[in-house]
Amino acid sequence: YLFWAYRGLSGVSFDEDERKALLAPEPSDRPQQLRAALESWNEAKRVFWTATRIGRPPLTFTSRRVPNSQWQAYRNCTEDALRMAAATLSERVTRFGSNGVEAREWLSAQDVVFSNCGNGEEIPPVADSALPPLIQADRAYQIASAHFYAGHFDEAARRFDTIAADRQSPWSEWGTYLAARAYLRKGTLSSGDGAFDPASLGEAERRLRSVIADPRLNDLHHTARELLNYCRLRTDPERLMDELAAALIESTGGEVGAR
Repeated sequence: YLFWAYRGLSGVSFDEDERKALLAPEPSDRPQQLRAALESWNEAKRVFWTATRIGRPPLTFTSRRVPNSQWQAYRNCTEDALRMAAATLSERVTRFGSNGVEAREWLSAQDVVFSNCGNGEEIPPVADSALPPLIQADRAYQIASAHFYAGHFDEAARRFDTIAADRQSPWSEWGTYLAARAYLRKGTLSSGDGAFDPASLGEAERRLRSVIADPRLNDLHHTARELLNYCRLRTDPERLMDELAAALIESTGGEVGAR
């Protein structure tokens, strides 16, 4: 309603498509999406581990306490990460078979990764050199992710940058974006008192702009722009507010909220 009022007072009306977009129902709530993603991951694990009779208990906790805070927590492992892990497990089983060492090694490492969703700090071991290159590339990504979830943000960013530079890795396109997310978390969580670290947010901004400038990473552009605005709201709030004010009165052809 504030958006509606701002546009009206600015003398700019909504066209029919914009009105429909503005009044569309809100998407389903995130807790429900998270529960569905957790169920998807735990079911994928259950099916695999039932066949092999090993594995860790189902994942139930995805939030981690903010450093130096007694009560605050943040969503550490997101529903997107859980869904991607379930899909990757399914692909690796299809490719290598459920009885092969490859899928077992992948899932053993991923179990370690997600053990850090709460308060863990475990890191999977480096993959055996005898394993296929794909599983070795997966393991490099899993090790970086484990550092990320454990709160080792500098090490996670370093490893994600390395993955970004390895064009042979299937995770290369995610590397720069995830390095930015590591610095973003460091910049907003490390102090524990609500303050932010401008240097870390600057590193995040630099990588996010690199993602947006790379046409290969088109699928990540929208999310990268959102995170860039999140950074700039803390590092350059006045200029960002001017830009947002201008965007609010610009007709979007039905894509209300696209910015």
